[in-house]
Amino acid sequence: MKALHKVSGDGQPLDLAVGTKKRIRRCLHKALADAGLEPNPVDKVEVMSDGDDEENVCPLSEAEFELVMADTSNPYYDFFAVNAWTGLRRNEQIALMRRDFGFNEREGCYFLHVVRSYNELEHEFKSCKKKRKRTPKLWPTTAQIIMKRLQEPGEPDDLIFPGKDGQPIHPSTITHAFKDTVRRLRLSEHHHFHDLRHTHATTLFANGWSLPDVAKRLGHKDPSVTLRTYAGYIPGHEARLISEKPDLAKAQSSNTVFEAKSNLVGHCGLEPQTSVLSGLRSNQLS
Repeated sequence: MKALHKVSGDGQPLDLAVGTKKRIRRCLHKALADAGLEPNPVDKVEVMSDGDDEENVCPLSEAEFELVMADTSNPYYDFFAVNAWTGLRRNEQIALMRRDFGFNEREGCYFLHVVRSYNELEHEFKSCKKKRKRTPKLWPTTAQIIMKRLQEPGEPDDLIFPGKDGQPIHPSTITHAFKDTVRRLRLSEHHHFHDLRHTHATTLFANGWSLPDVAKRLGHKDPSVTLRTYAGYIPGHEARLISEKPDLAKAQSSNTVFEAKSNLVGHCGLEPQTSVLSGLRSNQLS
């Protein structure tokens, strides 16, 4: 058993979310453990996921993004807006506590400490994916959304985006809420909540952010993951470089006409002289 897949009646694998695969694995593991089977064969099962949870990149178009950002009456607007301008993973944002929000006086900007993620299967917090802690800086409007939420009385360990009774909001609630928004705003039906993260990344690239900077902000351990995921969305800079620095390539215009047959260019050791070529052609023809 090398991988966990769900198959249809014809034996073909079905597309399942990583979380669903993990729940299936967990149930199998518990059932076999309760049966007293040792060693548990499920220990050798690997939950398959493509890349770093970044498959099927489908960022929102500019028009779609503007619609979502203008939908301020949405009860989940704060969650969507902060996600769109931080690129956090859904469960990382669910786990944000009041004490994770701060202000860097030296740099003059607000930030978030992203140090944990919510595990809905265990109903507990855990380290970020691959323990990639980070401190993304915030645009002023994003910081204002959080500061407004923090005006309500609370303790440092209280969640910024709490669910019922202050408990962590269930991840599926966010997922379904975004799908409802997609339908209500008549966006592309292919969009999922994770596409806000993709939109954030592609927006940064479109505005000249470097690959290492975007990888760090997204929490990718290896920038090659970022490159593999967003290669088609990283704009080339050749045209901009040439237009902004036309004198970068310095070379004088030559007055020499490059025509070997008229012997204006001497033999440089890389090509036979024209007379030699002519002789070869004559011999070949005869």
